[in-house]
Amino acid sequence: MFYTRSSLANDSRIPGHRINSDVLRKVAFDASKKTVVLVHGWIENFKIGKWQPSLKDALLRLGNFNVIIVDWTGGNTPPYIQAAVNSRVVGAEIGLLIRKLGRVRGTVPSSFHLYGHSLGAHAVGFAGKWLNGTLGRITALDPAEPMFQYCPPSARLTNSDAKLVEVIHTDADPFDPPTGLGMSIPVGDIDYYPNGGSNMPGCESGPRQPGLSSNESLENARDRAICNHMRAVDYVVDFTESSAMNSTCRPIAFPCESYSLFESGQCTDCGPDGSLCSIMGLGDEGDFYIPSNKTEGALKLFLKTSSQAPFCLHPYEVEVSIGSSPTAILPQIPFVFVKPKSEVPLPPNRLKIIVKLRNGELRDFELMLAADDLSAGAVYRNILYSEKAVQDIQSIGLTHEIERPSMLPLKYLKMKTMTGSTSSRNFTAEEQFFCPPPGGAGIPKKLLVVLKEEFCRRTDEQKSVHHITIIRPHITVLHVPRFL
Repeated sequence: MFYTRSSLANDSRIPGHRINSDVLRKVAFDASKKTVVLVHGWIENFKIGKWQPSLKDALLRLGNFNVIIVDWTGGNTPPYIQAAVNSRVVGAEIGLLIRKLGRVRGTVPSSFHLYGHSLGAHAVGFAGKWLNGTLGRITALDPAEPMFQYCPPSARLTNSDAKLVEVIHTDADPFDPPTGLGMSIPVGDIDYYPNGGSNMPGCESGPRQPGLSSNESLENARDRAICNHMRAVDYVVDFTESSAMNSTCRPIAFPCESYSLFESGQCTDCGPDGSLCSIMGLGDEGDFYIPSNKTEGALKLFLKTSSQAPFCLHPYEVEVSIGSSPTAILPQIPFVFVKPKSEVPLPPNRLKIIVKLRNGELRDFELMLAADDLSAGAVYRNILYSEKAVQDIQSIGLTHEIERPSMLPLKYLKMKTMTGSTSSRNFTAEEQFFCPPPGGAGIPKKLLVVLKEEFCRRTDEQKSVHHITIIRPHITVLHVPRFL
């Protein structure tokens, strides 16, 4: 099925066996535009698992593309083993179609961006192999694990199948139907692991039975049973729709060795120009990055999402600077606008910050510091996520459960907005410093203290603080021209 903005209402549906030069000359297609191809997975088609038409509509709102939907119904039905084998044939047919379009309409493989879900992710990989890795970009949505996870690269999706291969992992637990349907190993140039790659927010924990509940459609029951596996699709559709509507929230992913290190705040660095991070999915400008060394699994990135659409969360880097050991207790400052939500104590080594906006709205967050003992002069960082943008901050309330020292000698807390484009950000203009009242005293455990900008005296030291020992992967990234 071929779509363009001008032919959105009248799609061109062509059975594969009828695709020839005469047909391709007449089909709705603009060779001067980039082309996106959408390929479904096992037991899906154009009507069951409606992500293809949803993503098609979002893409055509976002940009003036050609969109081709591949429906390989009949080849993707049980038994699974046969469908897995058929994905090779589907890939070859897609590769042949792209080659025919080049011959008839003058396109080149590098102008194609292929999306594939589950078995469809391997199908687009086989298309890339058929075209000798000349495709522009592949976005693999939770590629299927069974019969592929431990195969050699020639028998599955791999990073050499296109100039850029990005993979979104959302069901990476060990295979135990109906869970663990997606690959866990990194196989692309960039591998995204939202929420760690498994147990997506909003998907029920524990066994998910595929049986129908009352008043539930077969499609909804299917999606509920394989919620994690479908989340990769949900994220890309939602992020593309949001980009088309000029949303200010961008799903920025951060490079890290593991999700546990990411959660502990040891992976917050996007580099001086933001190029170490990437926007998961298409993004609003279609910029993409290629590691200079095309090594499979070279770049693992992590981010967090909301439990329901819109899935994008606004990320903010919080930097905590520790001063010298306190000599006195900081007197408690009245903080009348704070009402604790519960009496449940904070876990050890956590900060709680309550942000007061100038409109009176309150936002509260917990921040984990990756240290058992806070060293004088050290700087700690972590990422906070908010469903709504945190703008126009008036003050910040802070309380803590730090074990050592129990008297927290806080120097300042810095909030940095991370929602700008990763290719160019003016970090200085997006930073705010908040300090405790002057006096050099420490903050006792459980005491809530107000931090304000006017308490800060910004020094050159504040502007040039560096990380303490932080584990980071070694990454070399090359920014290439925009694709879509």
